[in-house]
Amino acid sequence: MSDRIDMPILNHFFRTFKPLQDKNLKAAIKNFHARSDLESADYRSAYHQLCDWFYGWDVSNAVVVAAAAGGASNVDETDNDLAEDFSLKRVAREIDMAEPGEKVECERIMRTFETLFGLSRRVLKRFHLQLEEMTPRIGQGLATMTSKIDEKEEQEDELKKEDVWKHERNIEADEAAEAAKLEQEAADEGTLGSFEEMRQKSTVDGLIVKKGDVTLGLEGSRRNTTFVAPDSPHSSRSSTPGSEKMHAKSRSNEPRHSVIEKNSASANSPPVKGFEFSTQTPIHAPEVRRGLLQDGPNSSDAKIGVQRDINLCYTAVNKSLDYLLVCTSNIILVLAFSEILGMKDVFQKYNSAAHELSIDFVSNTLKTVWDLLNRELPDITLAELRDTSLLKQRMKQIVDMNLVKGSKNPRAKVKLLHKKMELVHTFFTAVDIHIFPNFVAAHRDGVKCARFSAFDSNLWLTGGYDCIIRIHDLRPANNHICLSQYVGHKSIVTDVHFTKDDTHIVSCSFDRTIKIWNSQSASCERTLVGHTDSVMSCDVSQDNRFICSGAADNTVRLWDFTTGACVAVIKKHSRWVRIVRFSPDGRFIASAGLDNKIYVWDVKFVSNSKTHTPKRIIEDHRDYVLDLAMARPAYLLTTSRDNTVRMFDINIGCEIYSISLSPSWACTVDFSASGEYFATGSFDNNILIFNSKDGTIVRRIRALNLGIMCVRFPKDLSYVLVGTQEGFVQQIPLN
Repeated sequence: MSDRIDMPILNHFFRTFKPLQDKNLKAAIKNFHARSDLESADYRSAYHQLCDWFYGWDVSNAVVVAAAAGGASNVDETDNDLAEDFSLKRVAREIDMAEPGEKVECERIMRTFETLFGLSRRVLKRFHLQLEEMTPRIGQGLATMTSKIDEKEEQEDELKKEDVWKHERNIEADEAAEAAKLEQEAADEGTLGSFEEMRQKSTVDGLIVKKGDVTLGLEGSRRNTTFVAPDSPHSSRSSTPGSEKMHAKSRSNEPRHSVIEKNSASANSPPVKGFEFSTQTPIHAPEVRRGLLQDGPNSSDAKIGVQRDINLCYTAVNKSLDYLLVCTSNIILVLAFSEILGMKDVFQKYNSAAHELSIDFVSNTLKTVWDLLNRELPDITLAELRDTSLLKQRMKQIVDMNLVKGSKNPRAKVKLLHKKMELVHTFFTAVDIHIFPNFVAAHRDGVKCARFSAFDSNLWLTGGYDCIIRIHDLRPANNHICLSQYVGHKSIVTDVHFTKDDTHIVSCSFDRTIKIWNSQSASCERTLVGHTDSVMSCDVSQDNRFICSGAADNTVRLWDFTTGACVAVIKKHSRWVRIVRFSPDGRFIASAGLDNKIYVWDVKFVSNSKTHTPKRIIEDHRDYVLDLAMARPAYLLTTSRDNTVRMFDINIGCEIYSISLSPSWACTVDFSASGEYFATGSFDNNILIFNSKDGTIVRRIRALNLGIMCVRFPKDLSYVLVGTQEGFVQQIPLN
């Protein structure tokens, strides 16, 4: 479709996704048309409606085709039996979206998929609520919540449904036949005989009924009857110990002489006409039931119960993934149609709906999978949940754990979970949502800073909360190998930088020091000491002459790279200095902090003077300044807790433009190598890419992580690198 009609979102989606070659798609949609629980007929009708609009019919006469194939000059030379034979083939037709009729039909199809999305979304929310209720109750008998434990029970339910409908279809005929039979018997034997037969059928098995005379009056209304229980297998149903005790108690409450009088009166009185029960057969006491005492559930039974509950949870997760795939596919189509129709409000609405779906998937479905995996594989790590290849191995391990020889494995569907989750990630990438991006577990805790090597942009230097500095090769072909690590800091590493020739590394830490490392030997050549509190940021000039640093002691210091001597101490900030950066040409230093101010310093003036006067003071922000970046020709980019990102010209000191990110704010910013673009990263997992010239947004990306701490561009702009709070370095593709 994207080849015939200009649909940017589909062009972007199919750049990496090949439906005909994708194995995950084939596995997920296998037998989809036969799924009764997904109401697939509705989706088939919508799909056919789409195909009827997009495709046309190419009707060719087989006679003409055969004539052309045989070299005949005219149709008469071919076999006349082929005269009525036609070949039908569907081909994509030419669609002109400028025609009003095409726009109307396109909008009608879009509304159809909007309706399907609404219906599927409601069912998906119901599954999410069900998972929230089921997970805490694992081990308490989840089987009572549903009668469908496995496929066998589902098949039995379907057979029962067929039997019920079959019975309903024949019930009227059966009732009519029964009524005709009763009428015929009543006509042959009389009303009384028919009533007597019905009376016998309504009595308990084994009772003997005799016909007698009927006398009207008060005495006849209080008949003395005796139940006869013949010695038969059904005698236990005629009376129970409880009923005998009740009757005995009622008889014991009456005076004894009244009972004798009643019995004698009944013996001397004339026979009662009507129906009376014979007392010829004696009453036998019911047999005492004997049973075996059984032990309560043991540990093995409890384990089986927990396993059954976990299987039910996996089944619910599998169904929720099916509906999630349906919802995302509907969203992609609605976004494509709204884009070519120019409906920006509809596009924005369903783009936001896609983000909401991703949040629900992470907070519900993925969380449930994590809880289930933790119950059976306590040693599983968060990295294994995020890496689909590792998740596949873990899923296989779970299936093999519960495989019983000679029986059907109830966890066969678990094998499909990782494939469906991969497909969910692929579908979400159409709207720049990355659930399972390529990543490296770089540190045990958060990745605070990252820089690429000038020698190779696939080599990344990172510093983390685990007090370690590492260099990773992020190429998948090299298996994301860690090339080297630098150990020496005693607290969180807050900033790292390569020198221009990559021969040295400069780092700073909460341990109040700045260290200079030999990048090849991984040894610390020099430690710069002078700050009295945590060093928050550092940078190296392009000519490798100076190092600047900012700390929580409210000072900015300038150091000589060669000797390690402190050249200048700037005490202008009134609160913590959050960030310091050299300009690309090395002429200026920009510093910012928690006093909401940005200072621009002239390096030559600071290094050669005892009095430090800033070249520029920028006070446009109303809250803490969290990060800044500088790029050619004279760009100064800042982000603040006041929910804004601002661009300044450091030569004239004026603001070029301001961008509001409300209600969120960016905690990190970075320019591309050319300065044409800049990126912002927020704690709500959003990465925004802007055009530096006018501040227009280019891409809005969402990545699954526990919080973004830094974003960086490589030299070739093929991806954006994200450092996360859980210690991962993620690669978000930009192609």
